[in-house]
Amino acid sequence: MAFTEEQLRLLGAAFDHVWARLSMLHDRSSDETERIDALGLLLAEQGLITAEQWEAAITQLALCTRMEAQKRNTSPSTDVSEEEITREILSGDGEAFERRRDDEN
Repeated sequence: MAFTEEQLRLLGAAFDHVWARLSMLHDRSSDETERIDALGLLLAEQGLITAEQWEAAITQLALCTRMEAQKRNTSPSTDVSEEEITREILSGDGEAFERRRDDEN
């Protein structure tokens, strides 16, 4: 079964939305990872932390990050969520992502 032009337009808009957000998340994650790695190297070079202490700190950071993410996912937000944008796109608003991105800038 082939897609209609309208369905293709909406699928393209949804793909663009997801791809842009994944790219942004990856860039942010890479930047933060580099900063954390640099901090660990600096602390180790200065003898301020051992490998075991660093590993424990990273484990604690990961735990706190997961807890914050869970809080964010369960608490109401005044911002338009990614799910809302996706819902708008799939409901026929192929311009929802671009409009939200323009609003953010």
